[in-house]
Amino acid sequence: MERDSIFLDTGAWIALVNSRDQWHQQAKKTYQMMPRYWERVSSIMVISETYTFLRYRMHADVAIQFLRIIEEAEEEGYLKVHYLDYGIRKLSEQILHDFQDQNLSYVDATSIAIMKLLGIRKVFGFDHHFLSSGFELVPSLDGNMH
Repeated sequence: MERDSIFLDTGAWIALVNSRDQWHQQAKKTYQMMPRYWERVSSIMVISETYTFLRYRMHADVAIQFLRIIEEAEEEGYLKVHYLDYGIRKLSEQILHDFQDQNLSYVDATSIAIMKLLGIRKVFGFDHHFLSSGFELVPSLDGNMH
């Protein structure tokens, strides 16, 4: 069953934080236009991947500020961060097995597993792997919100 939820992927977080990212303006616009009633979901794997990128490609202060933003969003009920359990791990491994022909990362597989388990169809991100896995990218690759 489709829910009014959206999964926030690493690419969206990076684009929101990094003003030099090629998707920064589109990410800001998308985030501002996102309906408030959409439940925002991410994962500890995505948070980890984003922190690592920001820490090593930008600066430690930027990465720490990102973690503060996540913590505040969780405390305010604006964001739900999912953690991996055995079921998610096993489904992720099955996804990696089923999609060996694609260049899926472990983090992408865990994101897909979480979305499948929660019935989430929309992804705020810029990774084409989600399209080929049957999810809807927001914004779409043509830049529109659906």
